[in-house]
Amino acid sequence: MKYLSCPKQFQAKQALEYSLVRNKFTVLGGDSRTGKTTIARKSIVEQDRTKYFSVYVPGAFTKLYSDIYASFASALKLPLNSHFFKFRWIEDALEDMICGREFRLVFDDAGIHFGGGAVQFKASMRLMEQVMDRFPSTKVLFVANLGILDKALKGVGGDQICYINIGVWQDDQKYRDFMIQTGVSCGFKRFQLANDDFAKELLVRSHGASGAIIHILQTLARNPGLKSCSLLSRDCLRHIWKF
Repeated sequence: MKYLSCPKQFQAKQALEYSLVRNKFTVLGGDSRTGKTTIARKSIVEQDRTKYFSVYVPGAFTKLYSDIYASFASALKLPLNSHFFKFRWIEDALEDMICGREFRLVFDDAGIHFGGGAVQFKASMRLMEQVMDRFPSTKVLFVANLGILDKALKGVGGDQICYINIGVWQDDQKYRDFMIQTGVSCGFKRFQLANDDFAKELLVRSHGASGAIIHILQTLARNPGLKSCSLLSRDCLRHIWKF
């Protein structure tokens, strides 16, 4: 069972592909472990490379280099020397890579790129503006946690921005169906997942995030003792948190 086997992730990916065609800016948002990064990277991998060229800039790069230009150069696989720490030296290489295609710039963990204080915010905005001025067909995707438009990206994009929220599960029949489908794919029997208290506690512990639900059930499935349980109880979750 993978993130993109989940209904919420599949729907978000479809919405993302629609938005990238029609909007200048897109935010792919949601709680932790909802599959935001997986969806963004999958979209890049599956794009038509004759039409689009994408660069994925993870937040880890900006944390590592403390410089958005170094992060961008690294994402482009350019040499990490001072020559490529300014956009005027990056743009020629980038133009060769784009080669007339539409450019898609992806900032994963956008809160790191744009939320690291005034200096970091201005540098990231400046880079984005330089890219869009030089390559007017550029589309920008921000991958971020909930509330990013009220914090780090407040005011960015104006009415040209589309927000896609990857929802979390609520305690309803759709959640129960998803939980059973996931549990069975992990090796459990359907009847082992019929405990109402377990289902509710799993939802609480995972905060309703699909990725967390999958991870918890996969972890439980690695315990051979639990495979023989007649029912998975809420106490089984003690194996995850050891409380």
